[in-house]
This record gives sequence, structure tokens and C-alpha cells, in this order.
Amino acid sequence: MKKIIGTCLSSIALVSAILTSTSALSHDVLPASGQYLQSVNTSAAHIEPNYEEPLVAPLVDDFVYVDPNTIIDISPAGKNKTKANNVSASKLNGSITPLSSPPVYSISLNNTYSDSVTTAVPEKWYVFNVTTATKITTLLQHQSATNSNIDIKLYRQPTGTSSYTLVAGSYMGGASAEQLSEIAVPGSYLLMVQSVGTIVGGSYLFGNFSSSGADANEPDDNFWQAKVMSSTLGLISGNLDTGTDKDFHRITLSAADTISYRITGGDYHAELFYANGTSAFVLPNNTFANLTLPAGTYYWAIKSPTNTANASVPYKFSSSRALNRITFNFGSDEGYTARVDYGQGNFFAFKSIATLSGYAYDANNAPVAGAVIEFRIIGSISGLNSSAFATTDAAGYYTVGLPSPSGAGARTFNGACLIYNYDVHSLEIRNNNGNNNINTIRVIESTGQFDISNSQMFLNDIAYYTYTGC
Repeated sequence: MKKIIGTCLSSIALVSAILTSTSALSHDVLPASGQYLQSVNTSAAHIEPNYEEPLVAPLVDDFVYVDPNTIIDISPAGKNKTKANNVSASKLNGSITPLSSPPVYSISLNNTYSDSVTTAVPEKWYVFNVTTATKITTLLQHQSATNSNIDIKLYRQPTGTSSYTLVAGSYMGGASAEQLSEIAVPGSYLLMVQSVGTIVGGSYLFGNFSSSGADANEPDDNFWQAKVMSSTLGLISGNLDTGTDKDFHRITLSAADTISYRITGGDYHAELFYANGTSAFVLPNNTFANLTLPAGTYYWAIKSPTNTANASVPYKFSSSRALNRITFNFGSDEGYTARVDYGQGNFFAFKSIATLSGYAYDANNAPVAGAVIEFRIIGSISGLNSSAFATTDAAGYYTVGLPSPSGAGARTFNGACLIYNYDVHSLEIRNNNGNNNINTIRVIESTGQFDISNSQMFLNDIAYYTYTGC
């Protein structure tokens, strides 16, 4: 039996090797907004058949019993001694001889190792301990992927039991890289590396890496761990805990539909995949696109294009049908319930912040959930602007605070007790998940309702007051 060797490769080196290998996550082209994606062949293999059945953790009927006497410690501290009987490698003629089949080796978190499988030994088992709750990501670089395939599975030993329960797996058919993730509780774990297919064997690099800051959707780092979206529309919030973290979300359309998508926050983008794992396109950060998708299953993967991430920087991924019209209410911090005329026109007025609210509807007058609406003030002083983004909830309702940009108070209006020094700004209302203009904006005030055109209106912004006495 060939001894497994702990290499000097860092996790970054292993990650780099994996990311530079042939992978479905390499597409970098974004079609024009609204470009139609051609229908896929419904008879083509889908992800689940390609990679066996999706895993449900834990699978209590799938376990392996491991005799502690078979665990061989290959860590430097272990000096190649078995934990059970303290037999040294030198007493085994200079090589590690497993005490039973399959052999089980002890490894540590956050280390990188090299090993191989052969026709005679088509699978290897590695045991490691987790002392504190953490997210574990297992990365494996298969160096003989052209001619053979290797799968990995992760097992956990529940407290007070002698069996190991399957909790995660990676089944990339013919791929050069395998990956799985798990939110690990303290305890003993087993990693199985298994050669599958007609051509058996090959060398590989692998490592188990722990990370903190995992969001509530984890584990969701690959196709088979993708979280099923409760609806094809709405808002997903999350974060990436490491540069190699990817958040997968699965959607299923029962009929062709046109949907608007947008991602904001962090150094992240979203990549769309067909059900067979083929990349459709990449949606860059702070951009939106309207996509007409045929009926079927799709996967969105949120990832960092530069393989960097900050767990404290969240992202927001929204999907909605294109807006057709909205209602609009202006809440003034001056207490006004209707527009006022300070001499330049009948406009809504505020001083520091305005509260905007209303409902969004599609072309069929149905509420639009997850729509992102931008409210942008173009200040009277060049370059001094402000903006706010509102996202509609399940009922299509939105509310957001819009701050005032800096102003000069270039205009004056003489009130009963005050001189109002104010500026006139332009407010633009845009559908950031689709066409810029919203077809109809119904403005509601205490004195009635009216529609605005070109998604634009003017505001009186009070810069300061001068008291004149009453």
C-alpha cells in the first residue's frame, strides 16, 4: 500500500488548480438584455441522472462501520502509528500496512494531501475530527480525469453511535474537480474517495477546509446541493464565506416566461445554467437582464469572478416579471400630504429625507414580487445626486427612504413665519430589472391622483430656513 503524503501545497494552490481545470463555471459572455435563450433538448441528460440521485442529509440507511483498529494516523504528530495498537511504521517494514480493507487514514482540516486509487484499491477512506461547529468544504483535483472518474462522499458519526451516516457527496461525472460542502457539528468524519466507471484508478490532490461566516442557505455550493427557490420570483440574500464558495439556487418553470434578474453587492456575479449543467450566461454585478426562458429547470450560481469573498459583505439577487405600472406615494418630512408651489411649480416638498411607497404591477395587473425600483434625484448642483433602491415584497409593495442631496438653497419662498431657501431637483423613477422607464406611474396625494410621463417629476428640496417672526 502506497503511503498518502501530506503535500506542501496550500489550499490556494489546490483551489487554483481546480479553478484552472475544465469546468462548467467558465463562461464569461453576457447576451444582450432580453436575448432569448434557445430551448434545450428535453431528452438530454439532466443533472440528477448524471450525478446519481440528489443527496438528502442525513441518509440514515446508508452507513459504513469503521473499526477503530483500522485507523492509521499519518499526521506528523502521529508518526505513522496506529491509534489502536501503537504499531510503528518501522515495524511494518517501512511501509504502512492497513489492518483491514478498505484502509482508513487520519488527516487534518486545512491541509492538502496527495494520493491515488488503483484497480486493486479503488477507494480510500480518510478520518478527521471537527472540534467546533464550522462549514467544511472538500476540494479534490483529479489528475487523471480524461480516462477515469473519481467521486467523493462525506460521512459523520452521530454522537453515541458506531456507524457513520452519509451527509454529503460530489458526483461530477468525468470531471477533473470534485467539491462538496457541509455545515459540520463537532465529531468524527470520514471522507471516501472512490474510483468509478470502466477505467479505474488515478492520482489526485485533496483537502478539507473550514470557514466561518456561512449564511443560512448553506450547504448550497453545487448543483446537487442547490436550494430550491420557493418561487421563481423574489429576493435572495446571502454571502460567500470563502473565495471558492458558490451559492446555487434551482428554479423550475412550468411554461415559458420572461423574467428580469439583478445582482448587487460585493464582488459577485450570477451565472445561469441549463438543467444539463451547460452554462447559459453570466450576469455581472450591479447589472440587470430580461430573459425569456423556455419551460424547464435552471440553476443560478452566485460566485466571485476573482475568487475573493468577504463573509461580512452580503449580496442580493432578485428576480421578477417586468414592471408595467406602479403606484407612488410621497411621504414628506415637512408634513405635507400634497404638492405645494413655492413659486417654481406645484411639486412635492421635503427637507432631509422622503419616504416613498406604493405597489408594483405587471402587464396583467398582477402584483410583482421581487422587483427592484430605483429612485434617483438629479441635484440642482452638478454631480450632487442621491438614490435609493426599493424591492417589492410578495404583495408587490415597496417602501424606501430617499435622502436629500446637498443643495445651495438658491431659491426663496416667503412663508408666514419663515423664508424657505430651497432648490428644485429632478426625481427619476426607473425599473432597474428591465426597461428604464415604467409605463405608468400613478401618483397618489391627499388631493387626488395623477400620472406622470417619462418616469420623471420635480421636487422642492428645502436647504434651510430663515425665521422672520410671526
